[in-house]
Amino acid sequence: MENRKAVGPDEVPIQAWKALGARGVCILTNLYNRILSDRIMPDQWRLSIITPVHKGKGSVQDCGNYRGIKVMSHTMKLFERIIDTRIRQECTVSDFQYGFQPGRGTMDPIFALRILMEKHREKNMPLHFLFLDLQKAFDCVPREMIWWALRSKLVPETYVEIVRDMYRNSDSIVRTAVGDTTPFPITIGVHQGSALSPYLFSVILDELSASVQKLPQPWLLMYADDIALVDGDKGRLTRRVHAWREALENGGLKLNVAKTEYMACNSTDLTSLRIGDDTVERTDYFRLKTVKTKKALLD
Repeated sequence: MENRKAVGPDEVPIQAWKALGARGVCILTNLYNRILSDRIMPDQWRLSIITPVHKGKGSVQDCGNYRGIKVMSHTMKLFERIIDTRIRQECTVSDFQYGFQPGRGTMDPIFALRILMEKHREKNMPLHFLFLDLQKAFDCVPREMIWWALRSKLVPETYVEIVRDMYRNSDSIVRTAVGDTTPFPITIGVHQGSALSPYLFSVILDELSASVQKLPQPWLLMYADDIALVDGDKGRLTRRVHAWREALENGGLKLNVAKTEYMACNSTDLTSLRIGDDTVERTDYFRLKTVKTKKALLD
């Protein structure tokens, strides 16, 4: 972990543990081993601080234009990294997922889609892209899906119970210019700002979509909660997205049709694409959203 990051409610920065050297390692080892044995973490870790940060666009008076940045205990985040490593050793997600996977990044799916596009242009064959957007996916996933997905992946019950305890009685306070609010419970979604959350969400999405992951790469590509469906036939693509929508909704996730985008190349069909009663307008470009930056997916 990097130094000089905002500290959680316990006000213990990571550099304090680094300054203790071998003594700090001994203290943390004893603490973490006790948590692994008892499967209960300290109650001080259950509280987090949320600071609203304006997105840089829209009215500052509109709460919808703010992003909540959650700050958690550094000691807890260090423990989360240990659990993250152990869970990754016990289960994997499909090769369709490129987000938060070692040795993978945004350039891999971008390259795959560009090569696919070039090959179809050479042969003058139609190609259709549908970029799915999930509505507040990390914030709205039911927590019961976390334990279900881990157990479906045959993760040892010890780690399942430890993860469940991390979400037990989790509270937050909002830090404002006039002071902090009183603590309030958060009962849905994965922890924002958590070192463990990205992989937990990947496991959930992988299990939910297992029944619809039928075509090989690059006909299906995922980066965290960004999903790209590709097909040479528009009708088949429509049927695929309906199957995806049903699979996602069965797990409590909702497809945001308003932000879902449809693109086509070498196609004489200039019409939009329909998902149920909703219409997805055709666009000329799409931008792949990542955690840190935005990169053009297709020029």
